[in-house]
Amino acid sequence: QFRFNRFFFYFILLGFVVPVETTIVPLYFTMEKLKILDTPLAVALPQIGFFLTFGVFWMRSFFVTIPKAIIEAAKIDGANSHQILWRVLLPIAKPAIFTLVVLTFLWSWNELFLSTILLQSPSKLTAPTGLMAFVGQYTTETGSLAAAAIVLSIPIVVIYLIFQRQFIRGLLVGSTTG
Repeated sequence: QFRFNRFFFYFILLGFVVPVETTIVPLYFTMEKLKILDTPLAVALPQIGFFLTFGVFWMRSFFVTIPKAIIEAAKIDGANSHQILWRVLLPIAKPAIFTLVVLTFLWSWNELFLSTILLQSPSKLTAPTGLMAFVGQYTTETGSLAAAAIVLSIPIVVIYLIFQRQFIRGLLVGSTTG
């Protein structure tokens, strides 16, 4: 808890209200001025900003459900703020963190809008943008298109299978009491 924490939380939540589409023109010119247009950084930086809102909301929702008695017990045992965070809270938060990582990876992997506008070189296109270009180039070859779509979905399936237990646990945290 710190002073103005509610204000900062609600200020960050304003990011949910602003659609990505309304920011694309200033974002394009900003990336152009920074001379990072047509680089992976041009797509990564806005995604970090856009996903930050959800990440703060997700993790705050989790940490609010942690009983205060756990933190108080750690203080009684002599733990300072950093020890409480690293040794008590983060191990408890692993399911929520893994779920956030999987969701962020999924949304990043499927990002089409930003990469279509901020990346122009065919060699730098992201996978979904490349698939979109593939569709435009080979519209009649549905077999090739289906194969490309399957290849694109493999990383998502692999990540989900690796983190399946943590993902489901992270979604269920806070849904039960006791």
